[in-house]
Amino acid sequence: MNTISIFKKNAIFIFLSVFLLSGLFVSLHQTNVHAVTTSSDNAVAQPAANKIVTLTDLGDQPWLQDLCEHYTGKKVGSTLTFADLASITSLEPYKGYKYAYGYEQGYNNVIPSEIKYFTNLETFRISAHTLGINSMSFKGAIPTEIGQLKKLKTLELAYYQSPGSIPESIGNLTNLETLDLSGCGLTGPIPNSIGKLENLRILNLNTNELSGSIPTTIGNLANLKELYLSGKATTDAPPGFVGQIPTSIGKLGNLEILEIRNHSLTGSIPANIGNLNKLKDLDLSFNQLTGSIPAKLGNLVSLQSLYLMDNQLSGSIPNGLSKLSNLTELSLAINQLSGPIPPSLGNLTNLVRLNLFFNQLTGTIPSNLSKLNNLKYLALSFNELTGEIPPKITTLSNLKELIIGGNNLTGSIPRSIDNLTNLECLTVNQNQLTGKIPTEIANLTKLNTLYLYQNNFTGDIPNAIYNMPSLSDLIYY
Repeated sequence: MNTISIFKKNAIFIFLSVFLLSGLFVSLHQTNVHAVTTSSDNAVAQPAANKIVTLTDLGDQPWLQDLCEHYTGKKVGSTLTFADLASITSLEPYKGYKYAYGYEQGYNNVIPSEIKYFTNLETFRISAHTLGINSMSFKGAIPTEIGQLKKLKTLELAYYQSPGSIPESIGNLTNLETLDLSGCGLTGPIPNSIGKLENLRILNLNTNELSGSIPTTIGNLANLKELYLSGKATTDAPPGFVGQIPTSIGKLGNLEILEIRNHSLTGSIPANIGNLNKLKDLDLSFNQLTGSIPAKLGNLVSLQSLYLMDNQLSGSIPNGLSKLSNLTELSLAINQLSGPIPPSLGNLTNLVRLNLFFNQLTGTIPSNLSKLNNLKYLALSFNELTGEIPPKITTLSNLKELIIGGNNLTGSIPRSIDNLTNLECLTVNQNQLTGKIPTEIANLTKLNTLYLYQNNFTGDIPNAIYNMPSLSDLIYY
């Protein structure tokens, strides 16, 4: 081998060695930088424990300064340290708290990102409900740093005026038992991460402007007892949730309250809601739900109130609802229900309110309803009911409202109507009633509303009716 060949081989070897070594150096250097970056991203940046806390360290929020000083007995900018912040387990208003009406006093209250310094916080409540105050007038987006409060069990920010959405980081609060963000003006969807809060007992997102679909992950909240997802009940409210009610809600075996009103939900009511045998209150009103009322709802033996009004439900009223012996309120009004009123509803002896108005119900008013001795409100108006007003109805001595106008009822008003001594509202308008208007109506001293118009009554209205002490709304012709 000649000298030139040996030189070339040595040169190539040196070049490759330098290249590989430099590449390894760069690679190691980049790996170290990446590791440092990742570590700093995941860590909560905590100043030294003995560092004095200033107002700037609290996001320049006087309300937060006040609470810190109240719960530690130390002064911000003087004796309060970051170790003291970490020792605080509760941030909530106290009696005499001067920032409760922040908006009225000109305070610009927000939750700062510095909330992350309260690492042992278990209760964060600024809704001031415990003081009987509607709101502390907070404004601003809920910071993503809220998700760093890993020990939090109670988060109540009701009526915190937030222009933003629920942060995805909320799913990091896996110890959370109560989450109340009602009335905050929140927009956007419920994050899927909500399904990580497996210790949650109460979830209240009522009266916001949330949109999108209800995440199926909500079915992971096995310990949930109360679920409030109702939208705003105003005419200019946004459409709210769309799509169907997820069937995963049927897995929430501990649920006692389910409220999803004022949205644009479509599709049918999941039949497996009938598996929630601890359910006491079910309200799916003011949506666009279709199909029939699931017969399995008759399995909800603990149910006390059932509200399905103002949807597009069709078919008949299931006889199985008569098994709900604890029911006090039943409202199926403003739907497309047809067929007769089941006489078996007379078995619901604890019923206080029965609303079936604005449907397509046919047949007669069942006399069995006279068994509902606790009934105060009976509304059957604007259906296609026929036959006479059952005289037995007048035995319901607790009745305050009898609303049966807008049907095809015939016959006369029972003379025993004055048995309803607590009656405040009687509407029999727009029927085919005949005969004279009984003078006994004048004995109803609590009656304030009386609608008799568009019938076939004979004779004039009795003069005694004009002298009734409480009557303020009378329409005869």
